[in-house]
Amino acid sequence: MGVALPSVHGPHVPQHPQPQPEKLHWRLGTSTNRCTRERVISHTCECRTVLFELRAAGGVYYIRRTDRTSDPVGLAFLARAVWETEGYLHRRALEVWDRLLVGLAV
Repeated sequence: MGVALPSVHGPHVPQHPQPQPEKLHWRLGTSTNRCTRERVISHTCECRTVLFELRAAGGVYYIRRTDRTSDPVGLAFLARAVWETEGYLHRRALEVWDRLLVGLAV
């Protein structure tokens, strides 16, 4: 009899947002980290081409959006675009994350 492993299946972000969602300000992410230590607090399911992560770095929380859409024109740098929100305090980050998961923020 095997040991039961915890589920690593994260939630799905709705394909179509709710009417009049909050529009988040996304900026192109960089290859450098915000600080020397970052951690993923929560993440969405890996089965979608767009993955979201709630992250913490140096007491600042933000959401990272990774678009793994295939690259139809041969521009390899576009094949994995990473975007990040501005930094939030903990309470606001959790609020934005929850809104994103139910389609009230995009």
